[in-house]
Amino acid sequence: MAAEFAKRFLKGVVSLLDPEREARVEKNTAILHQEVAKAGRGFSLEKSPLLQRVSGPELQEVKERVFRHVLTKAWADDTVRQEELKTLQWLGEALQLSSAVVSRIHGQFAKDRFEKAFVDALDDGMITDAEYARLDGIAKSVHSTVPLLFRAYCSESADSLFRDLFAVIIRDGEISQFEWQRLWKTAEQLGVGREELLKMLQPQAQVFVEQVLARRPTKSSARKKMRCLIGC
Repeated sequence: MAAEFAKRFLKGVVSLLDPEREARVEKNTAILHQEVAKAGRGFSLEKSPLLQRVSGPELQEVKERVFRHVLTKAWADDTVRQEELKTLQWLGEALQLSSAVVSRIHGQFAKDRFEKAFVDALDDGMITDAEYARLDGIAKSVHSTVPLLFRAYCSESADSLFRDLFAVIIRDGEISQFEWQRLWKTAEQLGVGREELLKMLQPQAQVFVEQVLARRPTKSSARKKMRCLIGC
């Protein structure tokens, strides 16, 4: 977050010192993108007329914007196919972008799309097969898996996420085997083990069980069954 703030602050300072820079960069980005589109695999940065008037950080910004423009089209359906990955690899090399820069840009695209798809998927408290396929497609586009991206992008909010999902299924004061199994399946899809899930929910689940038992006297066998259901 600090790095992102510093980047935005620096961009603001540059805009104040050179108010025409943004328009100039946009224009040169369009020019370079047109050159790439026209030449295709025959494109050569060294032969581009743009190098005669643009250099340094401004040229780097132009090259990165061209790459982002093409990457945006590749990510349009939330999946980057193998042939598209090959094209992007070629483009990064043709624009003389370092592998670190390409990975950073591509990683940010994957993060944004994974987070959006993840929020959409959990809108109803569960991940359907179609929603999981969407998440899986995003993960495979960056040679990863759904559990790994979940850990990378959502680990800090995992506890609150599952507590919120648990709160939803107990809001009516009841919890069924089906609801619990659905929550467990969601955790499993995200690579969260049973013990880890129970640890996240233990305080909240314990309170729920005690409230239910206090409100409605139950036979000893039924008490054990309820506690067993949620692992308390």
